[in-house]
Amino acid sequence: RRDIPENRILLVKDYGEDIERTVTKLFDRHHQVLVHFGGGHHQLRPFARLRKKFGKRLILVATTHSFQVDSWRRIPVSCLQFLLYVKYVDHVIFQSPYTARVFAGGQWLLRHSKASIIPLGVEPFAEEGFKKNPGHELGQPDIRELLCAKDLFKLVYLAAFRPGKKHVWLVKNFAKLLNQDPHIKILMLGNGVT
Repeated sequence: RRDIPENRILLVKDYGEDIERTVTKLFDRHHQVLVHFGGGHHQLRPFARLRKKFGKRLILVATTHSFQVDSWRRIPVSCLQFLLYVKYVDHVIFQSPYTARVFAGGQWLLRHSKASIIPLGVEPFAEEGFKKNPGHELGQPDIRELLCAKDLFKLVYLAAFRPGKKHVWLVKNFAKLLNQDPHIKILMLGNGVT
């Protein structure tokens, strides 16, 4: 937003020393700092150290998603993450009801008002500032046109293209339906290789 000064919202990609340095500097100028981060217990490490240093003046909001779904590690990893969230994080955002269900302790967090469910989704791109790219090398349709088309049923799937995310399973199981109805489109948005 143009009405918020640039020095009030900072985006930091590195979860290591950069984030600790940045947050520490913010406390030189501000009494409270809110940090919103995505990920699990690895990403929480620097914030746990900062929380010990600054206490409740540091407000932590974590966004978490379905992870390790096809692995035995899901339960122990989410148990560890739950314990760390209870100790250090003020609020957890789950990206779907399913995520809250399979996350160990997810229902407890919701019952105790320490979590919310904000579904991950895609909104049509704003007209202002949108630049159309007519030169798609692979003949891909314009994403904005697909999202805004009223005659299409759209299933939008956002995930990194990794085998564990089950993109191939999704396409195989939708293949018959897609062959029967030209008004159904699957949009897969992400990076990586399946």
